[in-house]
Amino acid sequence: MITLEGIPAVVIPDSSPAETSYLVATECPVIFTFQKKDASILSVTDSGNATINHDMGVIGVNGGEILVYDMQLDKMVKLTIVSTVNGSVTVARSFELRLNSDWKYIISPIDTPNAYLEIRLKINGVYEETTRRFSPSPNGVIEADISSSLQSKIKMDKVGAYVNVSDVEVNQSGKFQLEYRERFDGDTNAFTVEPHTWYYAYAVRSKEQGCNLWEYWNGKFFNLFDKPTYWLGTPFDVQFFWKPTKSSYSFERKNYDASGGLLSTKTDVLNNAGKGYLNSVKVDEAQVQAICDYIDIKLT
Repeated sequence: MITLEGIPAVVIPDSSPAETSYLVATECPVIFTFQKKDASILSVTDSGNATINHDMGVIGVNGGEILVYDMQLDKMVKLTIVSTVNGSVTVARSFELRLNSDWKYIISPIDTPNAYLEIRLKINGVYEETTRRFSPSPNGVIEADISSSLQSKIKMDKVGAYVNVSDVEVNQSGKFQLEYRERFDGDTNAFTVEPHTWYYAYAVRSKEQGCNLWEYWNGKFFNLFDKPTYWLGTPFDVQFFWKPTKSSYSFERKNYDASGGLLSTKTDVLNNAGKGYLNSVKVDEAQVQAICDYIDIKLT
């Protein structure tokens, strides 16, 4: 049995009530972590050999082998089966008290031969034509990186042409759902649906940062600068991710002269077709006075 153990979501620090970001960057590993376990170990008892009590039915066959994960050794230990009944298996290994706490789960190769994980993605409402396969590590762990599938949907061309106040960047952002199942010789497993809708944006993150763009989930401008320079005569915009549960945004610009005097204020309600996407918001040169020294912009 392969189960989903970890997802690249992030609970936003200090959010009240607690809020989770499902926005990921495409240009770095986007990893869903799975674990193969054919049985979880409940306890180990002394029967001359070690008898492992587990949470499944019959595991393996007499004279066959199972793999048991040993936390102390941090590896799978291969054991020969002496006898097996529903809910327990006895192995040719002397009982040790530590096995009660150190042995965690069983993988039974005979029950799931040639096992692997199959993932299919629905990106922007359309299933990918091909599924992806991932094999377990020796400990049964699978780190499924699906970033290459997201990267294949990215185009360098911006949609925004500096005509509208805002444009939806469908070439550089979107959404996806993930489904998975264990496959092995003779299986009849159906896909399991990971329950969240995920969002992606064309962005680069370091391994230390992780792939989640949680700091941009709530409408922070999607740019690395604090005080950019606006060169008149050159197109200029800023981007932000429109959280799908946010009903509306307004874009406010205030122009100031060199002494800090307010020259003008302009506010536009943005087109909510951009929910769940990056949005490019234009700063219109026609609204910048000749004596303007700096502009303050914000989303409200």
